[in-house]
Amino acid sequence: MSDDYDVLWRDAAKHGRAGRLDEAESLARHALARSPTRPEAFVVLAAIAECRNRTDEAQEYLRAALVFAPTHPPAHASLARLTRLGAARAPLWGDE
Repeated sequence: MSDDYDVLWRDAAKHGRAGRLDEAESLARHALARSPTRPEAFVVLAAIAECRNRTDEAQEYLRAALVFAPTHPPAHASLARLTRLGAARAPLWGDE
């Protein structure tokens, strides 16, 4: 396994797109260990969480990406999309 951040997060994304979520998560976490303030691995982890129907977790990863890279377009776009989807699924009367 490479220790290069860019190789790691890109490989993680490839595994994720192929449906190999466990491998993708492992690579993305390894990328974060190498460079914990870059946004790409957070975005990959968010996509994995979304595939696993963990929307809240996905949003947390995207917010973390934006802490370190406030103008990162993929994180903004994904967070906006998830927020819209969440609002669409939320009950009109809120949580009880």
